[in-house]
Amino acid sequence: IMEWPEKIKPGTKVDAPCFTSDYFPTIANILNIDLKKYARPYDGIDILPFAKGVVKERKEYLAFSFQHQAALIENEYKIYSSDGGNNFELYNILNDPLEEYNIASSNLKKTEDMVSLWKSWEVSRQSSELGNDYK
Repeated sequence: IMEWPEKIKPGTKVDAPCFTSDYFPTIANILNIDLKKYARPYDGIDILPFAKGVVKERKEYLAFSFQHQAALIENEYKIYSSDGGNNFELYNILNDPLEEYNIASSNLKKTEDMVSLWKSWEVSRQSSELGNDYK
């Protein structure tokens, strides 16, 4: 939920997936802080272009790992694991927002591609946890 008179049109709806990690880069942009000069990774992106209607689709995926659950969202698709990333289900969250129909078996390539992205992200997350982000 965003409100900014004269900057964001009232009633604007953003259909792209967003998450709390997007707050920091968005606020940094509003404050004219160039995060690129710090040469460090950030999980989120600036979502102001979405709110202004300039961008419609997210290019970066959203990845999660929490209490033996894992997920990756890539616009209309989401993979989910309840066993820490060993096995994944695939959902089309635009057509099935309640995630009732696991379509992984009929979309093997999409599932494999997204699991590969999640695994790369997880390696990076674990490295970050050990303080290895900024080398």
